[in-house]
Amino acid sequence: MKIAVLGAGAMGSAFGAFLVKAGQDVCLIDVRKEHIDSIQAQGLTLITDGSPECVSIKAAHDAQEASALLGGTADVILVFVKTTVTETALAASAALIGANTYLVTTQNGLGSEEILARYVPQERVIVGTSAFSASVETAGTVQYVPRPGWISHIMPLAGAMNAVCEELASALTAGGHPTHATMDTQITRWKKVAINCVGNAASALTRLKSDVILSSPDGEAYTRQIVSEVLQVAAAEGVALRLEDVAPQIEVAATLPWYPSMGLDSIHHRQTEIGSLNGAIMQLGRKHGIATPANKVMYHLVRVLEDHYDQLPEGM
Repeated sequence: MKIAVLGAGAMGSAFGAFLVKAGQDVCLIDVRKEHIDSIQAQGLTLITDGSPECVSIKAAHDAQEASALLGGTADVILVFVKTTVTETALAASAALIGANTYLVTTQNGLGSEEILARYVPQERVIVGTSAFSASVETAGTVQYVPRPGWISHIMPLAGAMNAVCEELASALTAGGHPTHATMDTQITRWKKVAINCVGNAASALTRLKSDVILSSPDGEAYTRQIVSEVLQVAAAEGVALRLEDVAPQIEVAATLPWYPSMGLDSIHHRQTEIGSLNGAIMQLGRKHGIATPANKVMYHLVRVLEDHYDQLPEGM
C-alpha cells in the first residue's frame, strides 16, 4: 500500500518505520524542516531497548512533495498531528486524498473521527489506539518504548471489517508492533480516553511524571473522580466501559516514570490536547445532562496555563 503519515513526530515516525519494515511504501510528512531534512539525508534512526536501527523511508515537508514521492494519492493516510490541528492538516492534504483513500487516527481523545469523516466516507475512516510511547531524541532519531503485553487496536468507524484495516494491522505486527484489527475497539479507545483524562491534565499542571501523580494518595482520590465522570459519559454515549476495564492500566501507568504528552507540551509551552480529552468529557456531559466537575476544572485550569505561559517564572 501507498501510505502517508501526516505528522511525523515521535509516534508517526515510529508507525511509519514499522510499516516500511513490513514492506509498505511509506512517506513521512512533517512541518519540522530539520527532522525531515535529516530523514531525507540519512534515514530514520529508530531506537528500541537502547539499540538503534536505521530505517530507509521517504520523507516530505508537505502533502504535495509526499504525493510526488508516492506517485499520486495515498491508499492510506495515518493522521498523527495534534488534535488541535487535524482540520488544518487535512485541508492542506488534498493532493494525497483520492477516491479510495482511507484515513486512520489513533490520536488522543475524542472528536478526530468526525473531522476525518468530512474528508472521506465514514466507511473509509479507521479509528484505534496505539499501545506504546515514543519520543524524538534529536532530528531524525526516535526512541520507541513498547509497553509489554499491550496491543494496539484498529477498526472501521462504520460498516463491517474491511481488507485495508486487516492489512494495516498485519503490516504493523509484521514490522514489530503488535496490532489487532477488531470490531471491539470502542471500549479500548474509551479506556485510553479515561487514562489520558487522568494523567495528561494533571501532568500539564504539576509538571510531574505519571508515577508520581498516580501513586500518591491525593492522586488516587483525583483519579477516582475523573474516571467516575468518564464512565458515566461513556455509558451515555452507548459504550459499556467499566471500572475494571480501566483500573489495570491506571495501575500500570502509576509505575511509569515518564511524562504524558500533555506534560511535555506544558514544559515546552505548547498548545495541549485538553479540548479533546477533559474538555470533550465536559462537553459530552453537558449534552447528556451529566455533571463533570473534575474534568471541567482540569479543562479550564489547563486553558489558563496555555494562555499565560509567558507569565510563568523563568525556567518553568
